[in-house]
Amino acid sequence: MKLALLLVVTAACTDFTDVTRSVCGNGLLELGEDCDTEAARCVRCAVTCDGPSDCPAGEYTCGNDGFCHAPGGQLAEPSAPVTFQADDLRVTDLDRDGAGDVVGVSKTSIIVRKGDATGALATQASFVTPAQSGPPAFGDLDGDGSIDVTLATPDGIVSFTSRFGTLSPVAIEAPIFAEDGQVLNFLRLFPIGKVELGGLIEVGGVVQLVTIVFGLGPEPRIDTVLPCATDLGVISPDDIALPTFDLYRVTAANAFDREVVVAFQTTSGKICVTSVHG
Repeated sequence: MKLALLLVVTAACTDFTDVTRSVCGNGLLELGEDCDTEAARCVRCAVTCDGPSDCPAGEYTCGNDGFCHAPGGQLAEPSAPVTFQADDLRVTDLDRDGAGDVVGVSKTSIIVRKGDATGALATQASFVTPAQSGPPAFGDLDGDGSIDVTLATPDGIVSFTSRFGTLSPVAIEAPIFAEDGQVLNFLRLFPIGKVELGGLIEVGGVVQLVTIVFGLGPEPRIDTVLPCATDLGVISPDDIALPTFDLYRVTAANAFDREVVVAFQTTSGKICVTSVHG
């Protein structure tokens, strides 16, 4: 009886081989892995995808590399440094391939670094721009979801859009004149709608706020006003700390009534916050 019991207990014991930890392919779902099975969509412990519905949870998105990605809480290793001689830049997707592209503007040119699925910015393109009389304005002017660039030049406003996957110039507008026939000198320029621009101009040594609406007729509609004139009086270009200037539209882009809020600080430390209706 004792011998039979011993045989039964011995037969029930099995030796398991050790499982190597922290490696893909061990069948265990571990830190940094999204899967570890033999399923067709589990490749190198990551989930492949053709669209968002293939990913395991709503926090994931289907990347342009064909794999599901979710925020990890920390930045990845930096990509290799590349030259990029620009004074201002934005990240957008010019060619709609799902990878971010970097658009930069210098005093004389526009530079584009195309991104790829790995996050590298290896491909560069650049072209010379007209002489600029002020800093660039970035915004989606044509409604295609990508950032466009608008430059103020002595000959007028020049916009570069990416409707066909690469930045190309829109027809140069005629110079914009004040009521006395003087060409407006743009100090700062912002897009405030799909067909609207706003900013600071200098006319005869005096700073004015300007809003410009295109497409309402053969000529753009131009409205100007002296900013915070009641409190600050007449302001010259030297009186404004230009980096502090900001302008944005409060009302919706398609709203009939327009309200634009403007804020800046003078070189003497005074604050101007005002709005423009119309």
